[in-house]
Amino acid sequence: MKPLFSIIVPTFNLEPYITDCLESIESQTISKESFELIIVDDCSSDSTCTKITDFLKNSSIKSQFHQLSNNQGPGAARNIGINFSKGVFLLFVDGDDSLLENCLEEIEQVINECPHDT
Repeated sequence: MKPLFSIIVPTFNLEPYITDCLESIESQTISKESFELIIVDDCSSDSTCTKITDFLKNSSIKSQFHQLSNNQGPGAARNIGINFSKGVFLLFVDGDDSLLENCLEEIEQVINECPHDT
């Protein structure tokens, strides 16, 4: 089944924040089959990648983790995430941000209530 949402998280040296961000995505009230998580790390030099790997080991989210070999900036990381996405809609979440637990559910409700192109 094609996910409704692809959540793309670009990261770069976000060690203090990335776990909170990922936990907020994990705690979404919408079905886990309704979204995928794509994380693209832009060559972090701190423990961001270790925290991501540790989180994903215990996560029930369908996810991908890509590590760039050289720093290309957040735009490139987002574009790489787009290339790997399979969702109908894209949602960009910076690695130092968090989602409210019903965020995707609310967006899905608006999508279902309003005409749109897919």
